[in-house]
Amino acid sequence: MSETEQKTQPVPPPEENRGQVLSPWLYLVTAVSAMGYGSVITLFADFRDEYGFSGVGIGALGAAGFIAGFFSQLFLSKYADRGFARSMVRIGLGVDLLALLWMASTENVWQFVAARVFLGLGAGLCGPAIRKVVISRDPQRIGHNLGKVAAYDIAGFTLGPVLAAVVAEFAGLSWPFIVMAIIYGCVLLLVWSEDLSCPVQTQKHSNKKILTQLLRIPGIQGGLSAAVSFYAALGAFEVSWALLLDDNGAATWLIGLSLTLFTIPMIFFAPMGGRVTQRHGALRTIVWSVAFAIVCVVGYGWIDFLWVILAVSLVHGIADAFTLPGLQVAISASSPPEYIATGQGLLSATGLAVAAIMSLVGGPIYDWGGPEQLYTLTAAIMIFTLLFAVRCSKDSSAQPAMP
Repeated sequence: MSETEQKTQPVPPPEENRGQVLSPWLYLVTAVSAMGYGSVITLFADFRDEYGFSGVGIGALGAAGFIAGFFSQLFLSKYADRGFARSMVRIGLGVDLLALLWMASTENVWQFVAARVFLGLGAGLCGPAIRKVVISRDPQRIGHNLGKVAAYDIAGFTLGPVLAAVVAEFAGLSWPFIVMAIIYGCVLLLVWSEDLSCPVQTQKHSNKKILTQLLRIPGIQGGLSAAVSFYAALGAFEVSWALLLDDNGAATWLIGLSLTLFTIPMIFFAPMGGRVTQRHGALRTIVWSVAFAIVCVVGYGWIDFLWVILAVSLVHGIADAFTLPGLQVAISASSPPEYIATGQGLLSATGLAVAAIMSLVGGPIYDWGGPEQLYTLTAAIMIFTLLFAVRCSKDSSAQPAMP
């Protein structure tokens, strides 16, 4: 093994931290944090019809959370490496709660955008902190545990829109955010005194320098390139999914239900995706799963039958169940042990930046060129970045090195 590869291998945390039982509340926080983050997706068509939001306004609303998540993941994740995971989770949930109450009290598009900025900030605080704890406290099962985190993350991201759609259908557009604010408050009380301690190791570089150093590692480069593929599809999906189904005759409740079809395979297959990644390597797993996702994305643009579109989304959900834990394991394996959370934050920040760009341009592109143009462009981006990931990734750095 080369000197460079040795530097990228995570070392085991202290013996007393091996295999500690992970609290189920960690996964609950992951799900709930993502629930609020994705709650507005299924309501975009209603915002357009009832509040008069334009494609540009919807695009800005979709991008706002991604942009806020980008900055919080990139610049605040380092504090989880310094021992502040519990404070990050508390603050993140509290900020999200206030943002949801703000969204419940306004009908102005730019106030919605501002509130979603805070929603993205809160979610960005929780994510790296939880993954830091999961990776550090049970190093023997990194793949499985990150797969579970991914499952709850995307389950929450899609359950939020389902809940929002059902509540909006019967109570109006303000009530989904009130209901979710209550849920956030309950979860915050449950985890307030939770033990989220994890090993804190000496850091040799400033945060600015370590980001540069991480970006020089081949495994990090490959993982981030593959993340562009994954999040490009996510950004296009978020800003246009409700519009696509609405234009194909779906009611609001069916739009919400369609997201459940995407969620169910994630719950069951993401832990399996983590184990497959740990056994066969991140690069190989990601290449196959993203390839299936690309086919699905092309289908969204050119299929005009509602139920076929929904069936394709089921396949897409299974593919993503392997991609997300694959990305997280790849970055974890290539990150120095004292910068695990920083590496995870860099991964999420990169993806959120891509998703923000796709959300910003996706709304206008959908307005001007329809789903054919939007999803064909998205598939082209996914193909290019996946090929680049294969080129810059080395087998040794792409394999998850388990302690």
